[in-house]
Amino acid sequence: MRPYYPEDDAKWKVKGHGDRVEVSITNNGSDTWYKAWQGIKQNELINSTVVSGSDIYGLSRFIGVRSDEYSPVAGQDLIITCRRLKEGPSPSCMTKSNYRKGRALEYYYGLGYLQSWSEIDISLKSIFDSFSQATQTDQSKMK
Repeated sequence: MRPYYPEDDAKWKVKGHGDRVEVSITNNGSDTWYKAWQGIKQNELINSTVVSGSDIYGLSRFIGVRSDEYSPVAGQDLIITCRRLKEGPSPSCMTKSNYRKGRALEYYYGLGYLQSWSEIDISLKSIFDSFSQATQTDQSKMK
């Protein structure tokens, strides 16, 4: 992962997500959103409106009408929703991932990168951590 460089301008003008990741940080990152999602999925599984597929890339798959949802088999409060190829011109995935207490990351990338979900999540958190460390260092210098 790297920031925008002028020599990559053509990649940034491609329709859809291409080789880009779009990310935002939100204040609603309490673990309650994830627990609510788990409850909804359990209800849907009990009522057979969503069928749980086999594990793929270390993720449990929930097959929906227009998109599939994925959740890590173990460990992380993270949900991935991917539109299928036939559901639009730019098949993509949206991930919501707990970052820090009270904060979550929401980010989008092309469906072709689903297999790299864990590396993308780790890299984005590392980037935001480096922003935080740089800010703390700058604030220390100002004192």
